[in-house]
Amino acid sequence: MVAVPAFTYAADMWFIGVTTPLDGGRRSGSVLVIKKLCHTQYKAAKLVTSVLSTTAGDALDIHANLLLMDLLFWKVLTHAAVRILSLPPPHPLHSLAHQAANWFVRRHRSPLHKLFSFTGVDPTSIETVHSIHRQPNYHPSLTTHIMDDKDAALVAITNTHVSTSISVYCDGYGFEGGIGTSAVLYVNCWETSYLTYCLGSDAEHTVYEGKAMGFTLGLHLLTSVVHSIDGQHWLGMRPSYSSPIARLTVGHLSPSKTPSHPTSVLLGSYQGSMA
Repeated sequence: MVAVPAFTYAADMWFIGVTTPLDGGRRSGSVLVIKKLCHTQYKAAKLVTSVLSTTAGDALDIHANLLLMDLLFWKVLTHAAVRILSLPPPHPLHSLAHQAANWFVRRHRSPLHKLFSFTGVDPTSIETVHSIHRQPNYHPSLTTHIMDDKDAALVAITNTHVSTSISVYCDGYGFEGGIGTSAVLYVNCWETSYLTYCLGSDAEHTVYEGKAMGFTLGLHLLTSVVHSIDGQHWLGMRPSYSSPIARLTVGHLSPSKTPSHPTSVLLGSYQGSMA
C-alpha cells in the first residue's frame, strides 16, 4: 500500500491514540483525523469491491482486506514504539524513551508519553540481540555442508560415519511446550557417550537456541575424548533443510576453553581455542 506510509508519516509525533471510555462516553484523541481517513478509505474500498453505496464501512473494509483505521494507526504506532525502545544506549532517545515508557506523567506530556501509554509496549519485553563483529581476515575453523534433501544428507552421514574415527551428532527440538537438545558421540562407529539438556519452556526459548546448544554439547563431547584431537572429524546435525553437516578440522581443543554460549559467541570461542 503506497498511501499508508504517506498519511501515517511521523504519526508517532502528531497522532494521539483514539480511546473510548468504559462508560461509553465520548472518544478522545485524534478522532477527527480518524473520521476523515475512514471516509477516504471507504471510497477506495468501494472502488475496489464495486459494492452498493449502502454497504457498511466496517464490513466493506473486511471484505476489501483492509485494516480498520483505528487498528491501522495502532499497528503503526506499535512499530514505532518498538523501534524507539530498540535503540542502543548511546542513542540520545534511549534514556528518554525508557523514562517515558515507565512513568506516565500527569502534566506536560511529550509525544513519547502518549505513544507508550497508547500502545502499552513494555521496555522489559524488548530483547537485545548483539551484533556480530568479525575481523576482515577471519576464517572459520569448520566447513559447512548443507544437503539438498534428507536422503542426500543420510547418504553423506552414513559415508562419513564409516570413514571417520570420531563423530558427533546433535540436534535441538521443541516437544510438548519445551525446548531441549541432545548430542551423541561415536568413536570407531560405536556410541560411547551422550548428553541431553532441557533449556525450558518454548515461551522463553526457541528451537534455534536448542540447536546452538546442541552444537555446544557436541564440542564438549569432543573434548571429553582426548585433550588433543588431530585430523578431520564430523559434527552433524539432524538432516533438514536448515541443519548442516559440519566438518571440523580440529587442532588442540582444550577442555578448559570449551565454549559454553550459543550462536556467534560459541564459534568465536571455538576459534580462539584452536592452537
